[in-house]
Amino acid sequence: MYKAVRLFLSIGAFLVSVGATFANADVLEGYQSYNGVTNDVGPDLATVIEHDSSKQACDQYQSDLDAYLLNNADLLESLSDERPSPATPSPRDQLILDDFVDGYDQATKIQCGKYYFFYGTFDTTGPPIDLTDWMVRYFSDFFGEGFSKSGQYPDPNPVATVEPSVFNPAIPPRQLPVGLAESSGVFGDGIPVYAFTCAACHFKQMDDGNYAVGIGNTNYDYARQTALQGQLPYMFMFQKPDLVVPEIDLSWLAYFEVIPEIQDELHDAIAAARATPGAIDEFMVFNELMTAATTQEQRDALAKPLNQQRQDMGTWTGVMDFTTPPMQDDGVWNVTRILNVNEMVLEPFQQKQFGFKYHAGLGWTGGAFDEINFIRSVVNLTPSNAEDPASREEYRYWVKEYRYFPIVEYIRTFKEPAVPEMLSLDYAAAARGEAIFDRDCSSCHNGPVGETGRPYAHGEVNVESSHANIYGTYWDPAALDGQGGWESSIAIFAESFPAGETGIYTRKVKAPRFISLWDNNRLLHNGSVWGLEELLTCRPDRVVHATIADQPLWNTGHNMGCNLSAEDKADLIVFLQSFKTARNPGNQFNGQFQSACESTGSGSVRTEARIGNGERLDVQKLYFSDVNCAVYDHGRVANPELIAAYDIAVGDEFANSRGFESKNTDFVDADGSVTVGAIGVENGELAFTINAGAADQDPALSGLHVQQLTDYPGLNGLWLADDCEIGSKRRLLAFQDGVRTDKYVHYSWFGCGGKVKSVTNVGAWSFADPQWNNVDWDLTRYEMKAVMQPVGGGLPHIEYIDKRGSQLSIAPDNLVQAREAMLGKHYTRIRDMYRGQ
Repeated sequence: MYKAVRLFLSIGAFLVSVGATFANADVLEGYQSYNGVTNDVGPDLATVIEHDSSKQACDQYQSDLDAYLLNNADLLESLSDERPSPATPSPRDQLILDDFVDGYDQATKIQCGKYYFFYGTFDTTGPPIDLTDWMVRYFSDFFGEGFSKSGQYPDPNPVATVEPSVFNPAIPPRQLPVGLAESSGVFGDGIPVYAFTCAACHFKQMDDGNYAVGIGNTNYDYARQTALQGQLPYMFMFQKPDLVVPEIDLSWLAYFEVIPEIQDELHDAIAAARATPGAIDEFMVFNELMTAATTQEQRDALAKPLNQQRQDMGTWTGVMDFTTPPMQDDGVWNVTRILNVNEMVLEPFQQKQFGFKYHAGLGWTGGAFDEINFIRSVVNLTPSNAEDPASREEYRYWVKEYRYFPIVEYIRTFKEPAVPEMLSLDYAAAARGEAIFDRDCSSCHNGPVGETGRPYAHGEVNVESSHANIYGTYWDPAALDGQGGWESSIAIFAESFPAGETGIYTRKVKAPRFISLWDNNRLLHNGSVWGLEELLTCRPDRVVHATIADQPLWNTGHNMGCNLSAEDKADLIVFLQSFKTARNPGNQFNGQFQSACESTGSGSVRTEARIGNGERLDVQKLYFSDVNCAVYDHGRVANPELIAAYDIAVGDEFANSRGFESKNTDFVDADGSVTVGAIGVENGELAFTINAGAADQDPALSGLHVQQLTDYPGLNGLWLADDCEIGSKRRLLAFQDGVRTDKYVHYSWFGCGGKVKSVTNVGAWSFADPQWNNVDWDLTRYEMKAVMQPVGGGLPHIEYIDKRGSQLSIAPDNLVQAREAMLGKHYTRIRDMYRGQ
């Protein structure tokens, strides 16, 4: 049974299907997996891409979807295709989601999504195949194998092989770059094309040698590469000495102009190519196709004016303006840095806590409504009908039937790659830098994973105002029920935003998440600042990275931290380089609500509610041995005690009688029974009503308020082992009030992926007069001999603990082992976990 309205609320968690339809790929030793299914970070390119297994998964998914659509054709035809809003599927879409997508085997969807990440073009257009293959064959020395000299990587898979030409079989096979794949889109009248995929920009070989999915390729010299490739055909035919081929119509090239910088750079490569047998003959065949299959208007669209070519050649690496001609343009030339897409926080309750009232705030402007609309906008990128992109046959194929949904599922799993072991970071310095960050930086970088909690007006952060004019925004006084709002004059973008809300975010700028800053060497929204040291250098002393004199370069913005002392600046840089998502200073709520502390006579208790990933509500009680809810009761194995747990399907919104936004909600009990109720958050207080019996009924205030949790600060924190043990569980240590408690965190998906299912206590020990002894002159290393007395009785034992910065090593009865981090039980970093997790 479909729901007419349903919000997409889940992110980063998996619903594990029973009876998988597809065999999972193996997660290999030495590789990092974001989801327990795929190999997403590792040293071998082919292993990380996983072409064969991911392609097989997509074939299975699409075949099963075809069968579903055929079997339910009459029902689907009876449902409307109209979406009530950009965030709400149409009734037809919703049935497909509820009836097929949501229940489909999760592992297969994830693997299929990975295939789309690397090879999914979604029928968009791009460079002609014949022209690109010609460049790959005859200009490989100039561009590098797989365009490696532009910062790309040759795809090692056979599907990316450019076979030898019939015009010169002696040229060996060549490889296309990762992120360029054959598309069913066309140019002109049926000219086959390649098109970009997600991996062209959001896939990188990091400084440690590992290839990482989702990390922005800030080594990619996109603008310069396209400038060179765009002008190469013209120069190949007309560069001195003139090539006279009177019987061939070259009028489509005659109007091109090339700036001296491009002429100088291409001269020798073109001379070598023209001297290579087969190059001219092969190009002439493509020329015939081009003149026969395109109109003059289409050919004109390929030309760039000289100023645009100069801008492209002068653009620094790691950035792009992806809406430049010949694509739908906004009239503003303004580059933005290629972003990391890892660790997106898309759960709405968390989003609202960080200032994004309406949506996820993705992208540099904070304008992407959610990950689903973002992918939909990619499918819309090059529509044949810009005014009505949904009229395209390929749009209906990909979007209306949710064939693209596996890539959404895959992107939702993206984690931050681990800080490499070869990177020697001074964690004592990082701890000092963390204090500086909390003091000077956290007021702005207070969102999830260090991003800003809201977009900022350009004047607030002193960046170029032209950036505010992207997307062709205009003020519409009739928007938002007469309150007025900004709209985009470009249909592609206007279709992707709620009415009137476009300019709220797209006319501003926000800082992205702190992902792998030890690797990232392009900073600020336009990538104009190279590295953390340069970022913390006061203007105007920053380096100008433009390559031509008249190239505009905006390296203003973010002048905070530049006046720190050299020592404090170095400490802050180390902390930012080691910044982990578990740190998340602005993400301490995590949809968690707590009551006031209540006395129980023998101690105290607090009621707690958690909304996990927008799809589960857990209500539990936490017990304490003191009267102030400060000393956790380690004697209770079932602590916290689960009172109620519901899967929740949040539906349509309404305003309750107190004027706050509420949502109708289906509460699904463990036995499968469904109760209609309502839920909302009012001034930070959770309101929900179960057994309401009817929609649009006021949720009752619960007395449970959003709480900032600071349990277990510093060394009294929780230390989580990085290794996932048999049974999909991780070891957890809690130190508090002279008691150490060992716990296991159990996960819902193998490889410690998916949701946290449960936390069990393994054992608890008290210490006999534990003392930390400093054993290093710079106060970075401490040792402890701890006599462990089991809580509840039993024989004591001795453990030796070695602490170096933020590393903890433990070994029973052996101080030498404890000193050797990898020999003892090794815990890599304090994790600010929540009580009970």
